[in-house]
Amino acid sequence: MSEKIKIISIKLENYRQYMGVQTVDFPSRDDGFAAIIGENGAGKSNLLNSINWCFYKKEPHTKKMKDIV
Repeated sequence: MSEKIKIISIKLENYRQYMGVQTVDFPSRDDGFAAIIGENGAGKSNLLNSINWCFYKKEPHTKKMKDIV
């Protein structure tokens, strides 16, 4: 059986356009489905990039750490 990770919430601080402390909650669902929706430029991709950075310490679209903060 494979292990699964379930993200309940993400707390960001000064990451890209998320200035100050911002918390994004993912409500629990029985079917395990989650959707991230929003207007263009609202930060959907950067939210996913922040998850990638937490797990792998890599940011897909930058080469320098100073570009992230």
